[in-house]
Amino acid sequence: MGRDPRRLQAVESKVVSLAEHARGAVETELMRIFDEKQGLLLQYLTHRLGEASDAQDAAQLSFMRLWEQRTKLRGSNLTALLFVTARNLATDILRSRRSGRLALLRSEDGAAADLRDEAPSTEQVVIARSELALVRKLIGELPPRCRRAFEAYQLDGLDYRTIADRMGVTESMVRKYVRRALAHCASRYAELDGWK
Repeated sequence: MGRDPRRLQAVESKVVSLAEHARGAVETELMRIFDEKQGLLLQYLTHRLGEASDAQDAAQLSFMRLWEQRTKLRGSNLTALLFVTARNLATDILRSRRSGRLALLRSEDGAAADLRDEAPSTEQVVIARSELALVRKLIGELPPRCRRAFEAYQLDGLDYRTIADRMGVTESMVRKYVRRALAHCASRYAELDGWK
């Protein structure tokens, strides 16, 4: 007996719709969890790393890494994944700090070695400029208020309360703007194959 093409098309349409709904649910849940747990996550990372700026960077990078994998996270414990990702990033940062200190101690002329190691190669400069241009492009795609909040938080280093006061919105709205900007940049960066 042959298959009814209309029925097959209806089933395919339903599968696609369910997949899109599931992906949207994961995205919504991931954003909600990051918003709710961000304070606790920052506390944990600051305690672990000793520096608030490193903690903020690690928290946002943790969110972005999960966001990139969001299509594969359906049914996962997103809160646990967020904290495990953050813990792993913190471990990497601490390892990097230790290895940098050891290299400096082992060098014959610590100051000269330190200066040589910090000078970027021409290739690194070109790559960094290219990455910066891409990030500027992605930030430029954001809606004006979202971009303003994101730049104030990331570039100016202002806290949510100060940004909220300046923009005349709630602190919660600023958090949403920043989270939305991070999600947009991570998605677009991955689309453009910039995240390797």
